[in-house]
Parts: sequence; structure tokens; C-alpha cells
Amino acid sequence: MTTTEKPRGAGRAPARRPILVFLLAALAAASWTPDAAAQDEYGDQDQQAEEPQAAEPQAPAAVQPPQASEREIQDLNAIATLSVGLVIQSFGYIGAYGDLLSSGAYDSQQVINMLGDTVKYLGNAHRELARYQDPGFAVSSGDRQYLAEVTTILELLIEEAESLRGFANSRAEGDLARYRVARDNAWKRIDRLIKP
Repeated sequence: MTTTEKPRGAGRAPARRPILVFLLAALAAASWTPDAAAQDEYGDQDQQAEEPQAAEPQAPAAVQPPQASEREIQDLNAIATLSVGLVIQSFGYIGAYGDLLSSGAYDSQQVINMLGDTVKYLGNAHRELARYQDPGFAVSSGDRQYLAEVTTILELLIEEAESLRGFANSRAEGDLARYRVARDNAWKRIDRLIKP
């Protein structure tokens, strides 16, 4: 009796490649010309007859960011998925606390306490995502832009939660207006982030 062994890695979904790989491939393709290929393959007869010219000084090569490993790519994909969920969920939570406060279902102190925890959690997430902005991390420019946008949204959500806490404490119209502006600003950025 013979058994067929499944090849290693079969059945797994292919991992996404970073944007940097595609950009480098596009640049390599754009710099290739048929004339240059023909000269490389067959040699240029006229060039051999000319006197050798002095080599022009070369500019130093640009420092390339480190390439992300397959594991780092998977981690960044997970971070991207979780960060979208975090900002949408947090936006909903803050709005729900506002609704609970305005309906009288929660008193001011309950909302202040819950929003304090929310601000702390969002601050921790902001701090962790901001670490990936360090040039030493193997993050493509597209991923780096995405993470910068998420950290900006987290800042807006913190501002929204803090202004609602201020309103829960003071019940002043100015604090309510600040909360509404912060909420609108946060939603505009979230909407732009999640649109395809």
C-alpha cells in the first residue's frame, strides 16, 4: 500500500509581500532597456576601439531599510487587522459612553471611570504602534504610512474620550462642543482608513 505525502506548506494561503518588493521589481524593470541588454550580451564593438576613459566617481549607495522577514510580514498583517478593529471598536465605545451618559443610564462618575480606562488602553496601543516608526524596523514605506495614520487616529480617539470625560465632569456646553468636534475628526480619519 502506498500513501501520497502532502508537500510541506500545501494548503496554506500565500503570505502578502511587502510593497517594497513590488516597488523594487518595478524599478528594476523600468531601468532595463533592450539596448543595454544587447550590449551586455554581445558586447559593443565600437566601445572596445575607443580609448579607455577615466571612471567617473560614483555616488555612495543609498542606505536601504532592512528587509522584513516572513514572520515580520505576518506580524505586520496581524497588526494592521487588529488596529482597524481597535479604532472602530474604540470609536463605538466612546460614542456608547456618551449615549449612556445623555440617557441617564450611567452617571457621570461611571462614564469618567470607563473613559479613563479607555484612554489608558488607547495610549498603550499608541505607544506600541509608534515604536514601528523607528527607521531600524523592517517596515515598508506603505506600512509605515499606514501605521502613522493609525497612531494619528488613536490620538484623535484619546482627544475624543478626554473631551467626553470633561463634559461628564462639568456638563458645560463648551466641553460638549469639543467632544462633538473631536468625534467628527476621528470619524473622518477612520472612514478614510477603512475605505478600499
